[in-house]
Amino acid sequence: MASEGFLPGYNFTRLPIRVFLGGKDRNESISRPRFIGLKEFGPNNLIYHNGGKYKVNRITPNDVSLDLVEIKISKETNYAFLGKDEGKGKNQDPITGTQFTSSNIELYQNLLELEEAQSENSERISCMEEVRTSEGYITELYLNSTDSLIDATKIKLTVDGDELMKLFYAPAAKLILLNKKWKRGRDDGFDIGTKTGFFKTKKQLIKPNPEDPIQNIMLYTYDTSDILYVQPIKSLGLTEDGVVTMQYALEKAIEKLYNIEPVEIDAKLMGSDEHKNIMLYESAEGSIGVLKDIARNPINFVIYSMKHIVYVVMTMIQRKTYFLLGLKQPMMIYCLTTTKWIISK
Repeated sequence: MASEGFLPGYNFTRLPIRVFLGGKDRNESISRPRFIGLKEFGPNNLIYHNGGKYKVNRITPNDVSLDLVEIKISKETNYAFLGKDEGKGKNQDPITGTQFTSSNIELYQNLLELEEAQSENSERISCMEEVRTSEGYITELYLNSTDSLIDATKIKLTVDGDELMKLFYAPAAKLILLNKKWKRGRDDGFDIGTKTGFFKTKKQLIKPNPEDPIQNIMLYTYDTSDILYVQPIKSLGLTEDGVVTMQYALEKAIEKLYNIEPVEIDAKLMGSDEHKNIMLYESAEGSIGVLKDIARNPINFVIYSMKHIVYVVMTMIQRKTYFLLGLKQPMMIYCLTTTKWIISK
């Protein structure tokens, strides 16, 4: 009952995404957490349940055109403004302060939130459909905050006067997951009938129904979570492989330092390919408070995390694959072994 929103309270599961099997009239449905449901119940995806095979063919809103919103995204940090009013007049990235130009932002005006979907019995499925659905969708995760991170806790890590990284802690930030298209698809988005909510096939696009106009959309959902946004400074010389190493070390350090399960914390790479950032967020239902504690006492976490990075580095040196990290060895080894840390807020 809590998952369906009948019970108020604390730390209950958030409202899931639900799909009706074989049509809404059958009154049989399954539900998933929002981020999982966006992928599992995506357009024309196949669902196997209790020996049956179903194809997601429709979403619940009847008039799709009335529910479309737009999103404005910073390519550098993956910070997003959701809705026309929120993005209006916002001309710089809240994290880096970089002014927006046509080259460093993305704008999509055809987003539809996925809340409920319907499916149909599907026994005849071609091999191409099986292959396509097994490969899944292209999804992207974005960060949003009601105050554009103005009240976020900002931390700078310096070593002997040299800035190493910046951290932003924001409680109850909004995480937006966007389903852009099939991995095997050529075009972005999904075609849908704006009056009926049915997803359209290629044959239906050739002969459209005038009473059910077709709109190309992207699906999204959102969740709230405490986040810690880590911005490595460019002077570190980290390549993408080096940032991935740091991402892994930070995530594992939190798990061991606070004795939590891997499913309770998650880390994602954010931003452009040239200078990736790291976002840590609490994926457990309800806040577990570890990121808040890190923001209050960052020094213990930083030292613990650096030990994990050193361990990874030394392990890869022994395997003669250190070059895969893409690190500038003299600077990184010095930064990781020095004890003169300065934390400023």
